[in-house]
Parts: sequence; C-alpha cells; structure tokens
Amino acid sequence: MESFDRLEALWLLKLAHERQGGNAPALLPRYRFPRRASVPTATDLRFVDVAARVGVAKNDRGRGSAWLDFDRDGDFDLFSVGIQAEHALYRNDGGQFCDVAQAVGLADARGGWAAASADFDNDGDDDLFVSRDAWEGRAPNSLYRNDSGAFLDIGRAAGLADSSDSFTAAWLDFDRDGYLDLYVANGVTGTGAPNALLHNRKNGAFLNVAATAAVADSGKTIGTAAGDFDGDGLTDLYAVNIGQFNRLFRNLGDGTFADVAARAGVLFPVEGGYVAFFFDLDNDGHLDLFASTMSAFPDVLNSLVTGEAIEPNRPFLFRNLGDGTFADIAVAAGFKRSFGSMGAGLGDLDNDGFVDIYLANGGPQMARLEPNALFRNMGDGTFADITATAGTGSLGKGHGATFADFDQDGDLDLYAGLGGHYDADTWDNALYRNDGPAQHYLSIELVGARANRSGLGARVAAFAAGRAIRAQRQSGFGFGSSNEPVLHLGLGSATRVDSLHVLWPGQAPQRFFDLPVDCRIRIAQRAAHYRILRRPP
Repeated sequence: MESFDRLEALWLLKLAHERQGGNAPALLPRYRFPRRASVPTATDLRFVDVAARVGVAKNDRGRGSAWLDFDRDGDFDLFSVGIQAEHALYRNDGGQFCDVAQAVGLADARGGWAAASADFDNDGDDDLFVSRDAWEGRAPNSLYRNDSGAFLDIGRAAGLADSSDSFTAAWLDFDRDGYLDLYVANGVTGTGAPNALLHNRKNGAFLNVAATAAVADSGKTIGTAAGDFDGDGLTDLYAVNIGQFNRLFRNLGDGTFADVAARAGVLFPVEGGYVAFFFDLDNDGHLDLFASTMSAFPDVLNSLVTGEAIEPNRPFLFRNLGDGTFADIAVAAGFKRSFGSMGAGLGDLDNDGFVDIYLANGGPQMARLEPNALFRNMGDGTFADITATAGTGSLGKGHGATFADFDQDGDLDLYAGLGGHYDADTWDNALYRNDGPAQHYLSIELVGARANRSGLGARVAAFAAGRAIRAQRQSGFGFGSSNEPVLHLGLGSATRVDSLHVLWPGQAPQRFFDLPVDCRIRIAQRAAHYRILRRPP
C-alpha cells in the first residue's frame, strides 16, 4: 500500500486533472491514483445544480436544512442554517426563491447546526428548532414559533434554550398525547451533558423528562433518529455516540424507555459514528436502520484503492428481522467502503418505490476533498453507487441533505448544505434539480386529529401493481434535518393505486381504494375521503 502522503497527493492530483476536462493531457502512470475499487455504476438519473439560478446558493459553511410550507401557499419553502451566519428562509415563488428571513424574524446571526421543522403547537403551520452550540461556542438553542408566517424565538420561554453542546434533534410524539416532543443530542464536545427529552406540555412550554424516561444518555451523542422499529405503535429512539456503543431506546408505553441496542444488534458504529435514520429499505413493513461513519481520510483513500474498508470502519445498514433484532447487511448491500459521512439523507429519487441514500462526506482538514455519494436502491437488497454519472458528487464538505419536489414536477430534488470546519473552507450550498426519467408517484399530506397535526410517526402503505410501497413521516433525521412535509411514494410503472393504508400511531388504520397517481392528496385523520390538492402541470 502507498504511504498516506503519497496517496493524498495522487488523489488531489486526480481531482485537479479531472477539473481540467477532456483537453488535459493524460497523466503519466506514476502520477495516477491507484484505484482498484469497482467504478461507480452508470445511471439514467441526472441532477443539475440550480442553486445559483434559483437563488439558494448560500455560502455559510452550510449545516442543517428543513423544507416546510411556512406561508401555506402549497409549495415547499427552504430553511437553511450555517455557522455563525444569518439563517435563510427561502420562500418558493414558483420554483424561484426569495430569502425572506429578515422580513419574518428569522435572520438570526448566531447561525445553527440542526434544523428540524414540525408543528409543535398544532396550529396548522410548521415551526422550527435549531441547535446551536456544538464546536463553535456556547449559545442557547432556539425554537422559532410560526405565527401565520412570522417567527418568534420562544426557546427560552418554552424551556428548551439549552446550552449543552447540542448537535442533532428529532421530533416525535413519544407518549401519543397528540403533541410533539423533542429529543436532543447533547454532550458531543465531551461536556458530559445528558441528552434531553423535551415533553410538550401543550401550553407552549416543554419539560425535560429524559432522566425519568431513562434516555438521558451522557455520552458524546451526535446523531438521533426516531421510529417505531418493533411495530407496537410507540415511537422508539436511536442515539449515535462518539467512541461509545450506540443506544436503541425501546418505548415501553409508560413514559419510560429501555436500552435494547445490545440485544437488537445495533451497537455499532462506535469510532466515527455520526448520523442515523430509520427507513423501510425493502418495503416489508419493518423499519430498518442506517448509521453513517465519518472515517479518517487515510482510511477513505485506502478504501478507494482496495474497494473495501478495514472492519468495522464503514457505514452500517441494519435490516430489521421482525423479531426485535437487526442484521448488519451493509457490505452485502454495497456499502463496503469507508466514507467520511457527516450527514446522510434519504428519498426515492427515481420513483421506483425504493428509498435511495445520499452520503454527505468530508472532514475538518482543508485538503480533505471527498465527493458526496449517491446510492441507488436497486430493489433487491443492494445499492449501487451512481455518483459519477448522476452529477451530485460535490467536493464540498457535506452536512445537511434534504429532499423535496421544489418545482412540483413529480420527482424529488436534493438540497445539500456544504462547508468545512474552518472559516476559509466555504462552498456554495447546492440544490440539485432532478432531471431523471419520470415514473409515477403519489404525494401524501397527512393532517392529524387525535394524533399530532404534522402526522409524525404515521406510516403509509400503498398497494399497486402487485406490490407494497411504504413510507413513514419523520423530522429530524440525518444531520438533524427535515425533508418536505409530505410523504413521496414512487410507484414505478403503476397507473393506479389499488389501496392505501394509513397507520396513525396507536390508532386504527384508515383505508382508501382506487386512488389516482401523479398528484398530491391530503388525508385528514378520521376523514372518510381524501382530497386532491395538486396535479402536475
């Protein structure tokens, strides 16, 4: 194996040579990066970075992001935070964006890390949570309450303006009282501050019940995820810890949780573990779990040469076996290399009914240039690296990665927050418009009644063309970020949905039959009929 210094030099030379385009002379053999790993898979998916063109190319060492319809006009707006830079709230004006943060009270110069949207007060508009004091100095977290399109930071009054070196956060209704609670990862810089479970008191205030609920993990928690992994109607929690075993907190339904990570088989990754999310990778009705690893750059470069990682220095993909345990299938599924993944996002980009994964890569070192990676779910339990031909392999240090159909053309687009640890390591954030071939889809807006109005924790199953396609509503996955506030179901070639089942947490399912495709519908809990909101132009 080459020395790291030489590998790094050859890698950077390779990247510089590729930037010169087809007119550059070929490198002599001794100057070529010795990559023996399999080359990325070609794809018909195509993405174009339109951030500058549509007005969202912010340069702020981008961190978390959240999509929401803050003004309730039917399209999705974008909230983006960066390091010690004013927040941006980009109002969507028909596919072009205008930053209205100053006008609506969100131009907070303290910046932020995580950015998660949800309607915590059940008033019909999405609010925003921002964590703030990881490695950039102590400052309180913020909860921006949305009052008809104007925002007010009520974090301190609400009891969640913690200054415990917070990182990511996930919204959930852990006690099924119809109001959203918040789980916040604390202690990432080694302060020993325990994680917080902020119970919504229904009066605009929150109470930290983490200790009594047995989820006050005092490790260096960096990633959080919420999902009902055992299918009992109660939302569980996963916490990724740096240098320690991870936690899987099973919701016992009495206000407390039990750590079942060891029994479930999801203790890893340990060294370099970063962010996580729950999703149903194979549409079998059981939530699977993905956890990223920020591997050291020498390991990433060696892995590019060999095509393999030094175990267990790689992502972990845990398949839910349906009996309370998981099996790590990452290597067999195609995630066998090392990546420096500080963020990760998920969405069905090709509308084939299977969720794809985006890895936001990088690291603090200025010279660490590692393409962000896009993996296509092939529907057979494997994923293919399509980065090279998909057009999403930015070299900017990646963090928040979120998906939304911002241009309402029926496929998911990708927003990527980019930027490094140091002030000079800045990159424009990217908005990758999806220009891939169109397949059918159904977009579902959920409105809770007995459940929380945002519908977080609700799961849907569409039955079409002889198969099931499933999704769950969540906010605060990956780098504490949020996709569009609807469920986007890719349907492949199906031209009708035979039936659609909506499972609200702890409630009887709703069933609808013979639904159209290529439209957005609204389903209100307890309503007998759905409403068609939008068809594509």
